[in-house]
Amino acid sequence: PLYRPLAYQIPVPVLRSAMHASRMSESAFWSYRLYRGPNNAEIPVHYCTSKEQVERVASMFVGKEVLGFDIEWKPQASLQDGLKKNVSLMQLACEDRIALFHIALHKGDTAEDILAPTLRKILESPDVLKTGVAVKADCSRVERFFNIQIKGVFELSHLHNLVKYSRFDPRKVNKKLVSLAKQVEEHLQLPLAKGDVRISDWSHQLNHQQVVYAACDAYAGYRVFEALEEKRMAMNPRPPRPDCYALSIPSPKNKTVDESAQTPPMAQARTSAPAVKSETSPTTLDAHPLPSLSPTTSEPTPTDSNPSAFLAAEHWLTSFLTDLSSLPSPRKPRAPLSNLRAYAIWHLHPALSLEDVAATLRDPPLKTATVATYIMEAVKSESLPVDEKRLKEVL
Repeated sequence: PLYRPLAYQIPVPVLRSAMHASRMSESAFWSYRLYRGPNNAEIPVHYCTSKEQVERVASMFVGKEVLGFDIEWKPQASLQDGLKKNVSLMQLACEDRIALFHIALHKGDTAEDILAPTLRKILESPDVLKTGVAVKADCSRVERFFNIQIKGVFELSHLHNLVKYSRFDPRKVNKKLVSLAKQVEEHLQLPLAKGDVRISDWSHQLNHQQVVYAACDAYAGYRVFEALEEKRMAMNPRPPRPDCYALSIPSPKNKTVDESAQTPPMAQARTSAPAVKSETSPTTLDAHPLPSLSPTTSEPTPTDSNPSAFLAAEHWLTSFLTDLSSLPSPRKPRAPLSNLRAYAIWHLHPALSLEDVAATLRDPPLKTATVATYIMEAVKSESLPVDEKRLKEVL
């Protein structure tokens, strides 16, 4: 079969204007708000804060074969903090709508109290692809706290590597993760804006920036999949699509640590740059009006020298602490958080020197000898994975 083009696209003049805009301008960045459908229709965002709203909105996604999927949670939430802090927000996106299911604001505390039946069916259906980058870790977290089995979990990086390298460099057709930001810029032709929204607190009512970020995250997952599928289906010979993940995560009472969650891939810290007005319309009766723009505060604050590296380290640290608290015998980290943070920046970004890591950690920078000590102590205390050649450079 031939690929069927999507009805919602970025109008050519809008795309051309964004591509020529300065990176200092908000108009240069990718966003779901750039897309238009039949009769110039915009993409509605459904922001749902109750189980009843989720049930109604989730029914709008029934029958969709592909969905962009993502979750957010409170930074550094532990197992003892409960379900709502660990899976605070769940996002779905299809071609013509986006849903933000704010689990943290639902009534009740158990999975049975919170999870809408239709949403559960979508998550458990093998006939619905849930797409994203590092999506296995997100789905494993949902399985862990909702005690369900998610099927149809599809990693975009695998399809990206297949499409990009299978013809000319097949050795690179592997399972290596490729950041969502990189895939969006390569396949959707515009860059993603970056910021510190990802590590904000997702357990409270969302502000304007959080709504935009969350909506963009899920919709980007959907659009990148479609762009890659269009390219794959045009290939001759046409390679088969990569398989989905097969997940099987025990409930928290009998928890074993998933190896991929021990050292999660670099997370993408970003926001959607364009300002957003209310998305309420006759088609979004279940959605709350989008919150007005307000500053997002979070700790710690990324340094100006390399904010994306700092934020990626914070995401790694959050996942690492969650895994420790989820062990059959939960424990606190043996290494100080400062040591683990230094290790994460150094480990996730092989191109960074010790001087770069020092500048990323603090302004004014730490001494490189101090950073080296932090890294060594973290590796030794937690038996963390390490590139032996790079470790010798630290020594």
